[in-house]
Amino acid sequence: MKKQLLDQFPYAIIRVNAERQVTLTNLCGQDLLLKLNSNFLEDILDDTTDPSLIKYKILPSGEIVFVQVFIVNGSSDSLVLIGDEVDFLTHLPCPFEQILEDFTTDPNVVNQRIVSLVQEAATFERFDLLRMNLSLRKYTQEYSIGIEFEGPVVLHGASSSVLDTGLGWIFQNSATHLVETLSPAVFSFQEDPLLYQTGLRSILRVPIVFDQGVIGALLLASIKPGQFTIEDAMFFEILSKLIAPSYVYAGVQLQHEFQTLGTSALLQTIISTVSDRFNYDFLINIVPN
Repeated sequence: MKKQLLDQFPYAIIRVNAERQVTLTNLCGQDLLLKLNSNFLEDILDDTTDPSLIKYKILPSGEIVFVQVFIVNGSSDSLVLIGDEVDFLTHLPCPFEQILEDFTTDPNVVNQRIVSLVQEAATFERFDLLRMNLSLRKYTQEYSIGIEFEGPVVLHGASSSVLDTGLGWIFQNSATHLVETLSPAVFSFQEDPLLYQTGLRSILRVPIVFDQGVIGALLLASIKPGQFTIEDAMFFEILSKLIAPSYVYAGVQLQHEFQTLGTSALLQTIISTVSDRFNYDFLINIVPN
């Protein structure tokens, strides 16, 4: 993530490595570190309760802040996120907030809005937006841009056939998966050799979760090693939660439109084969509006 974007977050973001050394902060984090005593971060990282829970802490000044530790599969780093409000992680930098405020459930608009948000936030050579059909247990590709590659089906298919893929993993775990630098030594999924052969070197897979179920995914890939970091994983995980309601309702609306078109096409086929006027009128009367 570009430092300029990181500095626009309205709360503190502090990256800590496996040795618990601070390696990166945004502007809010720099200011906050000046107020903390030497044990503050250690106490947060020593907390053995669920890191996804938001907890409150009291600064030496007496000020109450809210804290979450963000971790992601594929990185040994952690992010300590600190804000002034309990729901501080529902906020993103202003340009993204403005787009999200005007969000819609119109299926013709939602996908393009999501693509605009992703393009604004990240540099990539491949991006896929996927939708999960919960009834068919199958992924469909809503949008794709970037490097093309040939090979086995890894972007969509029956969920039982993608269990060894990155998609299968995020579906089973409802969690983000980050590969900062892709190499044969870190291949984890069946598509990784193909992605590596294509020239991709950094991969980020983010589920879109709604009502405790995966309804889709954001897949990003870059030819630059280290392009995606834990900060990108954090951003897109927050973004996926914010867009999830609109994405799922747009899917419901789209499904309803397909069903309506299917019913209409079936009716027209039946009518075209019916020559008896009585039967024609009968069919018109029984088809629901």
